[in-house]
Amino acid sequence: MSAPIFNVESLKDFKKIGFIVPSSNVALEIVTSAVMTQLPLVSVHYSRISVTHLSSGAVSQFTAETLSKCAELIANAPVGTVVWNGTSESWTGEGYEAGVHIADKITEATKLPASTTSLAQVEVLKNWGMKKIALATPYADELHVKLSEYYKSVGVEVVKSVGLGITINNAIADVPLERMRQLIREADHPDAECIVVPCTNFPAGILVEEMELELGKPIFDSILVTLWKALRLIGVETPVHGWGKLLRADPVLEKLDKVMFDLREKTNGSRTTLRLEVPKHNCEVDRVCAEALAPGIPSLRPNTSLNQRALVTCQHINKTGIALIQPDTINATINPPKALMTVYGVKAQMLLPLMAEEEHALAWISVHYVPSTRDWTEADVRSLHEAGKLVRDILKESGWADVYLK
Repeated sequence: MSAPIFNVESLKDFKKIGFIVPSSNVALEIVTSAVMTQLPLVSVHYSRISVTHLSSGAVSQFTAETLSKCAELIANAPVGTVVWNGTSESWTGEGYEAGVHIADKITEATKLPASTTSLAQVEVLKNWGMKKIALATPYADELHVKLSEYYKSVGVEVVKSVGLGITINNAIADVPLERMRQLIREADHPDAECIVVPCTNFPAGILVEEMELELGKPIFDSILVTLWKALRLIGVETPVHGWGKLLRADPVLEKLDKVMFDLREKTNGSRTTLRLEVPKHNCEVDRVCAEALAPGIPSLRPNTSLNQRALVTCQHINKTGIALIQPDTINATINPPKALMTVYGVKAQMLLPLMAEEEHALAWISVHYVPSTRDWTEADVRSLHEAGKLVRDILKESGWADVYLK
């Protein structure tokens, strides 16, 4: 049992989400449970309705009355919200208003805020200003027609849609991950501002972070979108890392990303990263929390395998509190991790620690250069320190952390 459990007086301190789930679903609980490890004081509780097949004639499985009765049961928990974790009204032909009706009936039955997966998806698209989308689904063609009509009714154009032709819900969760990767690639289109993956029994959420980095655009997966909405309905907006842009989105992180972008531009670096130790915002130094990349340079966001504080370079900046400037990583006196050079090809780097009052590095900025060794200029080092001051100010003004530069 994780340590935060012991920091509460009782389980009443947990914020609780209620999900109504199709009976034949397995993917959404597996994926949601994996995401929730980063939110140890939020719990998710499930109730099921009978769903076995997916076609435009399956409307009787998803009536508002059935869902509201199920909601009454899960509200006994008690939970802070009840959400229909299913996309039904977007492909049965019932339309957007059917989702509004479902949410209203759930709220009427439980006196709790409510939503549906499809309503949440529309909200996300509007929030992100998306007008043209691509669809990657496990569904048959007949549902794609209904989905296109649904999104058109809310002002969104489907520029391309591809599916796997599956009609039995049990089969959807078992699609191999590599086939899902291929599907998402096939769905992509130059005019699509994002890719939407509608189905809460399709475990594409596992791939969102990876495929966003590959395709360079947001991917909105139904399981993750539904969880995003449910968290906001109970007042939780803590960023969650490793699951794509939507769950990571946070005003402070956006500002930090902008600092990294500007620093990379000023130094002509290959990659700039910020590692930060602020547990209450799910930031830890073993995971990159802000990053900017030159074209063709791989991200470090997915890689959390190294114990950063055990690295010789990190121990050095932690001890000295001053920038480490390395024109040649291969022949450096203070050895960078081998993977940085052999896997990521970094031939020169700069590191700048931001110190906490406890005299240890609470955060550090890295500038990597891949093409060759490099003599970092005074202007490069000055840009690094200027970025450090901006990060310091952002962290302080936001109340995230109080750090200083030596």
